[in-house]
Formats: sequence, C-alpha cells, structure tokens
Amino acid sequence: MLRILLTVLSLAMALPAAADDCTFASPDEAQAMVERAAQRIADVGAQVALHEFMDPGGAFRDRDLYVFVLDFEGNVWAHGLRPDVVGSNGLEAQSADGRYYVLEMIELAGNSGQGWVEYEFINACTGEFAPKVSYVKRVGDLIVGVGAYGTVST
Repeated sequence: MLRILLTVLSLAMALPAAADDCTFASPDEAQAMVERAAQRIADVGAQVALHEFMDPGGAFRDRDLYVFVLDFEGNVWAHGLRPDVVGSNGLEAQSADGRYYVLEMIELAGNSGQGWVEYEFINACTGEFAPKVSYVKRVGDLIVGVGAYGTVST
C-alpha cells in the first residue's frame, strides 16, 4: 500500500501547473535547462540557485519544464513545481512501468555524471501514461534534473 501511495504522490509531483495549456517542451529543451541550472549554481552558489529554481514565475519554469534537485541519498533539495516535497526522499518513487526512476537518476549521475533516464508518467493533458525522460547532471554533491514528455535517441 505504501508503494502505491508513493507512486501516486510521485505522479502528482510531475504534473505541470497549467495542464490545460497542453504545450509541452522537448527533451532538448529540458537538457538545455539543466545546463542553465548547473551554470546558475556555479555562478551564484547552490543556496541562491535552489530558491530561484522554485520561483513559479522565474527563469527556470517554461511550460511543463521545471528544475528539480536531489542529493545522492534521494533527498529533494528543490522542486520547481512542488515546493512542498522539498525535504522528502524519493528513493521509493516508482514510475508507471515499475522503474525506480530516482534511484536510476542517482546511479547515472554517480557513474556517468550526466544523461537521460526514461520512464512512464501520467501525461497531464491526456490523463494517460506516456513516455517521459529526465536529463540529470551531477553538480558537486547535487543532481540537477529536468523532465520532458517524449523519448530520446541514444
């Protein structure tokens, strides 16, 4: 039962604020936002950048794109859509296809430094599960990520 609740909560975390807009960004745009967020941390430090990432009208929100920041234990340090999840742990979060996508993000960032994690997620416009990808990048002791609906060519 706890796993189902965590899955439902993680699905709710990913819904865009304006689901009725139905204008989704591309995976390439998600990757570009991660690069901008990583540079912002380098420019102003994590403490300032984390607050900027959670500004709903700020430079790190674009359509369904928003920045999330994790540490290597799965703790959420910033979430551009759901600030109420900051301080929670996402290690048990499962996608619709049963993948522990937060754990995959941590492993990828730890092993390769950056890359794509693919999983199934609820599409806010259709209400149905759809492919989603998140680009994640290690920035010191943090993992910066942005997700987009779609797939990437590898």
